[in-house]
Amino acid sequence: MAKYAIAAAAGLALALAAVFGVKWYGHTQYAAGHAQAQLEAQAAAAELAEKYRAQEQAWAQQMEAERAQDAIDRQKAAADLAGQRLVADSLRGQLAAGARRAAAEARAAGRDVATAQAPWLVLEECRREYDALAADAESINDDFRAVQGWGRVTQGSDDAR
Repeated sequence: MAKYAIAAAAGLALALAAVFGVKWYGHTQYAAGHAQAQLEAQAAAAELAEKYRAQEQAWAQQMEAERAQDAIDRQKAAADLAGQRLVADSLRGQLAAGARRAAAEARAAGRDVATAQAPWLVLEECRREYDALAADAESINDDFRAVQGWGRVTQGSDDAR
């Protein structure tokens, strides 16, 4: 009977060892799988971060190129504006001379000076309104250039995501 008790105890010990061994093996496999999943998630996050960093750098370079082109365009516009100002100054001088001439002719003929100058003054007022309109348009154009540059840089960015 003692032999049976020893055999039963040995069998129980083997069964317990097998159960604990299987549990220990399962736990180590789970821990290894969990660690592998964490490493894969970190690698995917790093890859995604690098992709977005590269995209952001490309956008920054494109924006800088847009700014440089905008500076060139502004220089050309400033040169054009300087030429237009010369023309406007010449027109302003012609309008003033016309108004003076009309006033002198009206005085010489004994007519009303204000009535003689009125068409010239209307033209001068039109010129002033045009100057104000051109200044407003230039301001709006400056804002538009900035937005347009950003649009060109980010064009198609949804495909990159």
